[in-house]
Amino acid sequence: MSQSTWLRVGGAAAILDVVLMAGYYVLPPISTMGALAVAVFVLVLYRLFRESAPRLSLAGAVLGIGGSVILAAMWLTAGDRNAAPQNIATWAAFFAPPLLFGIAAYRYPNPGMSRILALTGIAGGVFGLINLIVVLIGGGNWSEPNNPALSPLIMATYYAGMLLTLVWMVWTGVVLLRRKALAISLICHSASFLTRSFPCQCPSTDQA
Repeated sequence: MSQSTWLRVGGAAAILDVVLMAGYYVLPPISTMGALAVAVFVLVLYRLFRESAPRLSLAGAVLGIGGSVILAAMWLTAGDRNAAPQNIATWAAFFAPPLLFGIAAYRYPNPGMSRILALTGIAGGVFGLINLIVVLIGGGNWSEPNNPALSPLIMATYYAGMLLTLVWMVWTGVVLLRRKALAISLICHSASFLTRSFPCQCPSTDQA
């Protein structure tokens, strides 16, 4: 599969996931497909950043893909249960990737991916991590924590993290779908990264 095809698949998976997750409120089982779409999206991001940020991309892939598969299996076998194991898997699938790949994109800028996009992902991941920590402190059940005083913080961090994560996913998906210019620029930047001695003139993604 060519690089441009991989990018298109990743972009489509990101946008499809957002649509499927919205469909959760109408038909909950559809969220299982959304979790699997995240796994595909994360795999493409791993391929995109594995040369420039090998450790961050590997951590993002392990958490994102592993969390997505585990979460999908939980939804299929046990339904949507508000408990610590499922909430941890949810964080790994939906909040760890924007945090880790956001850091990678900020430290090692990729064609078409602005630092504002990277910071959006980082912020979503941080809010998601804070939410998980507070939920676990409250006993693992986000809707009924053992300390009711934690509820406002749980809800605030969840909605802030989810909103930022959804924006990051859609934005990143659109960037990936602009496959032609991004693929050419990616090849050029990868060659420049490997050689370091022969900078290249990369085409602007605005011409896509």
